Amino acid sequence: MNCLRCGSDLVRGLCKDATCPFSDHLQSCPVGLSDHPQFPEYENAVCVCLGVRRIALTHDIVIELDGGSGNISSNLHETPNEAIMEDADEVRDYNSAIDGMESLILACACSGVDVESTAFLEAIETALEAISNNT
Repeated sequence: MNCLRCGSDLVRGLCKDATCPFSDHLQSCPVGLSDHPQFPEYENAVCVCLGVRRIALTHDIVIELDGGSGNISSNLHETPNEAIMEDADEVRDYNSAIDGMESLILACACSGVDVESTAFLEAIETALEAISNNT
Protein backbone atom coordinates (compact mmCIF):
# COMPACT_ATOMS: atom_id res chain seq x y z
CA MET A 1 0.00 0.00 0.00
CA ASN A 2 1.22 3.50 -0.77
CA CYS A 3 0.74 6.90 0.83
CA LEU A 4 -2.34 8.79 -0.37
CA ARG A 5 -0.42 12.04 -0.60
CA CYS A 6 3.07 11.25 -1.91
CA GLY A 7 2.91 7.61 -3.04
CA SER A 8 5.73 6.42 -0.75
CA ASP A 9 5.59 3.04 1.00
CA LEU A 10 3.77 2.74 4.32
CA VAL A 11 5.04 1.27 7.58
CA ARG A 12 2.33 0.51 10.19
CA GLY A 13 0.01 2.87 8.30
CA LEU A 14 2.50 5.77 8.31
CA CYS A 15 4.36 7.17 5.31
CA LYS A 16 8.08 6.33 5.16
CA ASP A 17 8.85 9.79 3.73
CA ALA A 18 9.65 11.90 6.80
CA THR A 19 8.78 15.13 4.91
CA CYS A 20 5.22 13.96 4.23
CA PRO A 21 2.51 14.92 6.76
CA PHE A 22 1.32 11.31 6.69
CA SER A 23 4.61 10.26 8.30
CA ASP A 24 3.08 11.51 11.59
CA HIS A 25 -0.57 10.73 10.84
CA LEU A 26 -2.45 7.63 9.74
CA GLN A 27 -3.80 7.56 6.19
CA SER A 28 -7.33 7.95 7.56
CA CYS A 29 -6.42 11.21 9.34
CA PRO A 30 -7.52 14.36 7.49
CA VAL A 31 -4.57 16.36 8.92
CA GLY A 32 -2.33 14.65 6.36
CA LEU A 33 -4.15 16.59 3.64
CA SER A 34 -4.63 19.86 5.57
CA ASP A 35 -2.10 21.95 3.63
CA HIS A 36 -2.54 20.22 0.25
CA PRO A 37 -3.76 22.67 -2.46
CA GLN A 38 -6.10 20.08 -4.00
CA PHE A 39 -7.95 19.50 -0.72
CA PRO A 40 -8.95 22.93 0.67
CA GLU A 41 -11.81 21.32 2.62
CA TYR A 42 -9.19 19.85 5.00
CA GLU A 43 -7.55 23.21 5.79
CA ASN A 44 -8.73 23.22 9.42
CA ALA A 45 -8.75 19.47 9.90
CA VAL A 46 -8.49 17.97 13.36
CA CYS A 47 -6.32 14.94 13.99
CA VAL A 48 -8.31 11.73 14.45
CA CYS A 49 -5.33 9.43 15.02
CA LEU A 50 -4.13 10.79 18.35
CA GLY A 51 -4.12 8.40 21.24
CA VAL A 52 -2.60 5.10 22.17
CA ARG A 53 -2.16 2.42 19.52
CA ARG A 54 -2.37 -1.10 20.95
CA ILE A 55 -0.64 -4.00 19.19
CA ALA A 56 -1.26 -7.56 20.41
CA LEU A 57 1.36 -10.10 19.35
CA THR A 58 2.00 -13.78 19.98
CA HIS A 59 2.56 -15.07 23.56
CA ASP A 60 0.34 -12.31 25.00
CA ILE A 61 2.92 -9.65 24.14
CA VAL A 62 1.11 -6.31 24.12
CA ILE A 63 2.68 -3.09 22.90
CA GLU A 64 1.10 0.31 23.51
CA LEU A 65 2.47 3.15 21.41
CA ASP A 66 1.74 6.77 22.21
CA GLY A 67 3.57 9.15 19.91
CA GLY A 68 7.27 8.30 20.02
CA SER A 69 7.14 6.29 23.23
CA GLY A 70 5.58 3.06 24.31
CA ASN A 71 5.15 0.25 26.81
CA ILE A 72 5.34 -3.52 26.48
CA SER A 73 3.95 -6.31 28.61
CA SER A 74 3.73 -10.09 28.34
CA ASN A 75 3.23 -13.23 30.35
CA LEU A 76 6.70 -14.55 29.46
CA HIS A 77 8.41 -13.96 32.82
CA GLU A 78 8.71 -16.86 35.23
CA THR A 79 8.58 -16.91 39.03
CA PRO A 80 11.26 -18.95 40.83
CA ASN A 81 10.20 -22.00 42.76
CA GLU A 82 11.00 -20.94 46.33
CA ALA A 83 11.40 -24.55 47.43
CA ILE A 84 14.36 -24.98 45.08
CA MET A 85 16.90 -22.20 45.63
CA GLU A 86 19.05 -23.29 42.64
CA ASP A 87 16.08 -22.56 40.41
CA ALA A 88 16.27 -18.84 41.28
CA ASP A 89 19.50 -18.22 39.32
CA GLU A 90 18.14 -19.92 36.19
CA VAL A 91 14.85 -18.03 36.41
CA ARG A 92 16.71 -14.74 36.92
CA ASP A 93 18.84 -15.42 33.81
CA TYR A 94 15.76 -16.39 31.79
CA ASN A 95 13.83 -13.29 32.91
CA SER A 96 16.82 -11.06 32.07
CA ALA A 97 16.89 -12.50 28.55
CA ILE A 98 13.12 -11.91 28.24
CA ASP A 99 13.59 -8.31 29.42
CA GLY A 100 16.19 -7.80 26.68
CA MET A 101 13.97 -9.31 24.02
CA GLU A 102 10.97 -7.23 25.10
CA SER A 103 13.12 -4.07 25.03
CA LEU A 104 14.21 -4.84 21.48
CA ILE A 105 10.63 -5.53 20.34
CA LEU A 106 9.47 -2.23 21.87
CA ALA A 107 12.37 -0.30 20.32
CA CYS A 108 11.53 -1.78 16.93
CA ALA A 109 7.84 -0.86 17.28
CA CYS A 110 8.66 2.70 18.39
CA SER A 111 11.00 3.21 15.44
CA GLY A 112 8.48 2.06 12.86
CA VAL A 113 9.44 -1.57 12.24
CA ASP A 114 6.42 -3.69 11.29
CA VAL A 115 6.35 -5.92 14.38
CA GLU A 116 3.19 -7.61 13.12
CA SER A 117 4.86 -8.97 9.99
CA THR A 118 5.27 -12.72 9.56
CA ALA A 119 9.06 -12.40 9.53
CA PHE A 120 9.12 -10.44 12.80
CA LEU A 121 6.75 -12.87 14.52
CA GLU A 122 8.94 -15.78 13.37
CA ALA A 123 11.97 -13.96 14.79
CA ILE A 124 10.20 -13.70 18.16
CA GLU A 125 9.54 -17.45 18.11
CA THR A 126 13.18 -18.17 17.26
CA ALA A 127 14.43 -15.87 20.03
CA LEU A 128 12.13 -17.46 22.59
CA GLU A 129 13.32 -20.92 21.60
CA ALA A 130 16.96 -19.82 21.92
CA ILE A 131 16.31 -18.26 25.33
CA SER A 132 14.61 -21.45 26.56
CA ASN A 133 17.46 -23.61 25.28
CA ASN A 134 20.24 -21.47 26.73
CA THR A 135 19.08 -20.41 30.19
